[in-house]
Amino acid sequence: MSFRINSLTVRDFRSIRGDVTVPMNAPIILIHGKNGAGKTSLLSGLELALTGQLASLDRIDPNLRKHLVNKGRDEAFVSASVLATDSPMVTGAFRVDGLGTKGSAVLDQQLIKHFSERCYLAQSTLGRLLEIYQPKDIAAAAS
Repeated sequence: MSFRINSLTVRDFRSIRGDVTVPMNAPIILIHGKNGAGKTSLLSGLELALTGQLASLDRIDPNLRKHLVNKGRDEAFVSASVLATDSPMVTGAFRVDGLGTKGSAVLDQQLIKHFSERCYLAQSTLGRLLEIYQPKDIAAAAS
């Protein structure tokens, strides 16, 4: 089964205050911004909605789970919509509060393993992927 992430919605999650919805219906999605702008928060929200886990944060510091809800808020919310080739759109959504996370993930256990092995790329690998996906006419003009 192949799937495409359609959108990500995050509300009051980590450093993100308020609602942010990111359309993900492009071949490559680049997220950029200043330190503290919420780049890692978006990726953590995507990981939570897809897998129900926060393995990337746990690898850095398990205590980061205490700070999932934006300061001064009571709860946070993340959801991701996924369109699979052989089924209708599916949404994974989680509410986060002082007691933990509650919700359902989009992916099954096999796809969670696949995602976890591939979701974070080394900078050199990312650079190579951008070269591969760059349209040929733009690549020729750049050289």
